[in-house]
Amino acid sequence: MPARSVTRTSWPKRWPCRSSVDPARFDITRYKSFLDALCSTREYQKEAIRMVLRYLLGGRYSILRGLAEENFHSNETLCDR
Repeated sequence: MPARSVTRTSWPKRWPCRSSVDPARFDITRYKSFLDALCSTREYQKEAIRMVLRYLLGGRYSILRGLAEENFHSNETLCDR
């Protein structure tokens, strides 16, 4: 079976979850070595994991709905629909 090619897309310029997180609550730098070992040179994979960790451990959103609403209001394409 031939390998499937993966198309990488660039993330939108502003994802709500990409915002900075209070390091007292969650310090992403503690995970750098682990992410390097896990993902090697796949920076897109590291960034996806960082984004999920910011959401889960950052304390900014108590439920996923808050993130979804913020994304909806900051995304012109979604707002137009």
